[in-house]
Amino acid sequence: MRLLENGSKTRLELILELERLRRNLKKMQGDLQKTYNEMEAKIAERTAELTRTNEELKVGIAERQRAEEALRIRAHELDERVKELKCLYSICNFFEKE
Repeated sequence: MRLLENGSKTRLELILELERLRRNLKKMQGDLQKTYNEMEAKIAERTAELTRTNEELKVGIAERQRAEEALRIRAHELDERVKELKCLYSICNFFEKE
């Protein structure tokens, strides 16, 4: 750029520099918007993935809770059968002694 005698740029040079700066700014805005859109897409994808995983975990938890409840019921039933068998054993021993 050519400087005037007082060290300043010509009007045309200033206009050209401003235009160059405007183009650079426009490009940066476009790059920023593109990056923003890419990040938004990644966030949406990750959110969907986390939502699916969360739902799978909820299903797994519910299945485990049902299995635990079934085991508790079965354990209680077995305890009751053991008590019955002990009672029958005692009765048998009583009659064998007579």
